[in-house]
Amino acid sequence: MPAIVLVFLRYFFLLLLYLFIFYLVRWMVRDLKALAKVGAAGEVPAVPGGPACFKDGAIVVLDGAVPAFKPGDAFELGAGTTLGRSGESEIIIPDDFVSKHHARIIRNKDRYWLEDLGSANGTYINDTLVKQPVALSEGDRIRIGKVIFQFTGWGHEVDPGN
Repeated sequence: MPAIVLVFLRYFFLLLLYLFIFYLVRWMVRDLKALAKVGAAGEVPAVPGGPACFKDGAIVVLDGAVPAFKPGDAFELGAGTTLGRSGESEIIIPDDFVSKHHARIIRNKDRYWLEDLGSANGTYINDTLVKQPVALSEGDRIRIGKVIFQFTGWGHEVDPGN
């Protein structure tokens, strides 16, 4: 009887190992497809004219270890801009430390608000963890994953050299 139990346990462990490898490969392929989608769209949809061409709010990349983002890349903010790893986000951040739907910046009247969407690694504003929607002020630094952005209410006021 114990020999049969040992054989069963071996096959069960082997099955668990194959399932783990299957899910790991599936997860990697899904991330690679998302990266390919970002690359096919011309890396990250930064505006070539820089922040000076925006009439409303923008975020500018200050620093980050993500190759798709370069310091000075600027992104105009709409009424509701989502940031995350998913291809559904307006600003796609291909970083393992970023959730699929990580954060959102919304405009309510004349203010922009930063909201974390329940991300695993958190969203930080000026090195403070965002737990509820926070009103953004000129020059606030937003850290999502390995990328640090700087907020500006008006595009021409950003100095990426700060």
